Amino acid sequence: MTQPDSKAHLAVLFATFVVATSFPIGQRIAPFLDPVLTVLLRFLISILVMLPILFFTSKITMPSAQRLLQFSMVGVTQAGFFILMFLALKQTSSLNTSVIYTLLPSLAALTGFYLLKEKPRPLHFLLLPIGILATVWVIFEGSVDKLIQLNPNQGDFIFGVGLLLLALYATLLKKFHSSGSPFDMVFWSMLCAVFPMALYASFTAASVNLEGIPADVYLWIVYLAVMTVFTNFVWAFGGPRLGPMKTLAYSYLIPSFVLFINWIVINRLPPMIVLPGVLVGFFIMFFLQFSKHVAEVKSNT
Repeated sequence: MTQPDSKAHLAVLFATFVVATSFPIGQRIAPFLDPVLTVLLRFLISILVMLPILFFTSKITMPSAQRLLQFSMVGVTQAGFFILMFLALKQTSSLNTSVIYTLLPSLAALTGFYLLKEKPRPLHFLLLPIGILATVWVIFEGSVDKLIQLNPNQGDFIFGVGLLLLALYATLLKKFHSSGSPFDMVFWSMLCAVFPMALYASFTAASVNLEGIPADVYLWIVYLAVMTVFTNFVWAFGGPRLGPMKTLAYSYLIPSFVLFINWIVINRLPPMIVLPGVLVGFFIMFFLQFSKHVAEVKSNT
């Protein structure tokens, strides 16, 4: 492993840990604010953080109408994922959502196949069913009776729909990629997504009880907004160096990180029966990082 590659691995690993913190934090925020208002605040703060960065590093130009439409599609899918995540965390646990999140690499491969005509690697056909089995194991807490009754948490289903939007978001980023700065796309896509959310907020803001919201909730929203900008920088730095498969492979560590965070912060561990489902992702990540068969995706286009 070369020195640039090692830096990219460390950067993506740290960014993955940052992403893992969003699940317990999201569970803290979810009961107090409307999901759309939460994401609107998060995007607005992220935009304010990015403005000086873009001002000093690249020239901000008004995109064409076609590019604005593309940016809107990217922004709406990203915002849709975050909205459904906060909605799901009202009804399910941070651990459940983090385990479901490990399906993202395989879902992104499927959306890439349909929208970009990319050929999924044989690894995806192996990893998707393994990931689904691990997810089912955690959601039903290793209970065959619960599985037979088919009574999953509604929040798990909501987050699954949101994850499909996130896979679509990742695919649209590649589809609409241009030679310009990737941060321009991040900035304009967030800005485009702000408008429909602001329209929604204009009808619902009056019903929000701001006095009943703990102060730390606002601090966590600021944290998530700033970290969103940070992770975008990391993906732009590490992604091209490692390739999409190795970059996304780190997402399999997120359940382990969430377990660690919950243990440190609230001294809570799940039933031991669910741990095998979490550890599956840990071993998949190591397999993908060191497998000689992980290569770049070849596109038919």
